[in-house]
Amino acid sequence: MEIVRDSVVFILLLSYASVTHSSTHTWNSKVTGSEHKWYDIYYDVVTSSKIPMIQRFGDRQDEPNTAKFGRIPCSCQSLTCGCCAQFNVRLFNYNKKGCMNFTYDPLDFAVTGNMFMDNESVYEYKISAKNPPPACLQMPVPYLPSMDMCVKMFDIYTPGKRLHACVNFLTRIEHAEVLVLEFDCFTIGLDGVNLEKYNTTTTSTTTTTTVYDSTVPDLDVAALEENNTTTTASKIQ
Repeated sequence: MEIVRDSVVFILLLSYASVTHSSTHTWNSKVTGSEHKWYDIYYDVVTSSKIPMIQRFGDRQDEPNTAKFGRIPCSCQSLTCGCCAQFNVRLFNYNKKGCMNFTYDPLDFAVTGNMFMDNESVYEYKISAKNPPPACLQMPVPYLPSMDMCVKMFDIYTPGKRLHACVNFLTRIEHAEVLVLEFDCFTIGLDGVNLEKYNTTTTSTTTTTTVYDSTVPDLDVAALEENNTTTTASKIQ
């Protein structure tokens, strides 16, 4: 049932965003009293800082219906990496930690992945480390558009017995990418770990990324938990 609730929240959020189609539309937070834009939804699990939107709907002609957020680093050790973010949709009182864990097997030339929501495994998979397709978890919600959440690994190559890869977390409607959360790239192997930014150009030209941010405060998990406890107690009374 939790996975169905997750998908309903994101479908409602995407419907809300597509109807307003504006980065200026706001609602008021019951927790902080601050105004929040619809895209204040992704937060760094380590710093609680907002992950800014770097591409709005309509910014690119080839991706008119895609909004992108990022980039934040993954956490890696030996042959395993974890890429995590806090999902906080205040409009629907929804707050969860999502993680994608990857383990590279250099002998099998494969990656084993596991998707977690609030430390509960919701999807396990194994893919080839050579240009794999997105690994997607279908969200079965009756009478609503087809939706899935996907892990996309790209820019994959193997220097020696190490694995270099970049990771995006996708929310798709009818197989079209709508929300994209981008993580930094990583190189992992028995001889160590290296984190790096994705190089979007093969020339020496420096590209500038536009950041669309709001003035709302960063995520206060303690305040959220206190608010949820108070709400639950009120319902019991």
